[in-house]
Amino acid sequence: FNSSQFSVSSNSVIENITVYNTLGQVVTTISENTAKVSFGSTFEAGIYFAKVSVKGKSSTYKLVKE
Repeated sequence: FNSSQFSVSSNSVIENITVYNTLGQVVTTISENTAKVSFGSTFEAGIYFAKVSVKGKSSTYKLVKE
């Protein structure tokens, strides 16, 4: 487990990931169109929310970086 970054993987292509801070500000947007994405190595410690889009559907996940 690498706590310095986040990884998202899917059986389908990840179309887009948008990461927000707790104030709702966009921290980064990733559009790599791959099945696995790693990000966040430069993020400060804190709580983030990642909106992940796969096959036109979105899910939001809470991320904690220590």
